[in-house]
Amino acid sequence: GTDNARILSALAIPKLVTVGENDILLPPEMSRQVHGLVRHSESAMIENAAHFTPYQAPDAFARLVGDFIDRKILTK
Repeated sequence: GTDNARILSALAIPKLVTVGENDILLPPEMSRQVHGLVRHSESAMIENAAHFTPYQAPDAFARLVGDFIDRKILTK
């Protein structure tokens, strides 16, 4: 298999790991594990959403991603 954590960690860019609190395909615990394995990442959980957070909670997702971009990319 592919070591995605190694590949993602090699990218020297900020990364945002998001998860819906009700996600059963990639549950919050697994998302936290991904975050722990990937250097330069932040983790955030979106309430009242499952696996398709941009569709299920578009305002919360957009705010989260927008804030991340503002802090990690636009301010650099």
